[in-house]
Amino acid sequence: MADRRSISSDDYNDVTIHEAISMDTKTFAQLSSSASAAKDARMRSALEALDAATKDAKRKAEEYKSNNDVFTREANNKQLQEGRKEGRKK
Repeated sequence: MADRRSISSDDYNDVTIHEAISMDTKTFAQLSSSASAAKDARMRSALEALDAATKDAKRKAEEYKSNNDVFTREANNKQLQEGRKEGRKK
């Protein structure tokens, strides 16, 4: 059963809606361009954040790669073995 207290669309008058419907083209164009500018700013911000995250991930991958390549591991193992040998000598 429908709520008798509800307002039907025929009886509803909102000043804001009435003004929005009756606004002139210039005002509508200004509002539209403001909305587009805000949308562009959000998109630009998101792209900058994505770019920064990509660069950070790339830097971390390069850092990991340089610390874990074959030559670095061999050099680290060699230093570790030399350190152990020196520890035994003392």
